Amino acid sequence: MSAYREIDTQLNLLRDRLLLLGGKTEDAVHRAVRSLTNRDSELAKSVCEDDKQIDQMELEIDRLSIEILGMQQFAEHDLRLVVSVAKITPILERIADHASSIAKAAIVLNNEPQIDSYIDFSQMAEIAAAMLGPYAQLWGDQPRAPEDGRWAFQSLFAHRFGIAGGTDQIQRNIIGDRLLGLPR
Repeated sequence: MSAYREIDTQLNLLRDRLLLLGGKTEDAVHRAVRSLTNRDSELAKSVCEDDKQIDQMELEIDRLSIEILGMQQFAEHDLRLVVSVAKITPILERIADHASSIAKAAIVLNNEPQIDSYIDFSQMAEIAAAMLGPYAQLWGDQPRAPEDGRWAFQSLFAHRFGIAGGTDQIQRNIIGDRLLGLPR
C-alpha cells in the first residue's frame, strides 16, 4: 500500500470518527433535554455515563490526528482537514459536557415540584441541535459548502443570541414561579 493511500485511509477514518462524535454529542443534547422535560432521571444518568465514552472518542481523535501529522506526506487540503478536526473536536466534547451538566441538573430538579411549562427548554434544544448537526457536516473543502462553509456557519451561529436570551427568560420564570410565587 502506498503512503498516499495510507494517508487517505487515515483521513477517512478521522472524518468518520468526527462524524460519530458529532452524532453522539447531538444525541446527548437531545437526551439530556428530554430527561429534564420528561423528568426521567434514568435517562439523565445514562447521558452522564455516555459522557465518558464521548471523552474517550475525543482522545482517540486527538491520537489519530497526531498520527496523521506525523506521516508528513499529506497535501495542503489534508492538513486543513486535520487542523479543522483538531479545532472542532474539543468543541463537540464541550457541548457533550454541557449535555451532561443538563442531565445532572435534571436529576436534582426531578426531585423538585414540576414547573408548569418547558416550552423554552425544548425550543432551545431544537435550536442547539440544528446548530450542531448541519455544521458538523459542512466541510470547507467540499464543493457543496458555499463559500467554504462560512454562510452556513454564520447563519447557524446567529442563533446563539436567541439561546443566550432565552436562558435569561427561563431563569426569570423559575425565580418568579419558585421563589417569588408570581403567577404565570
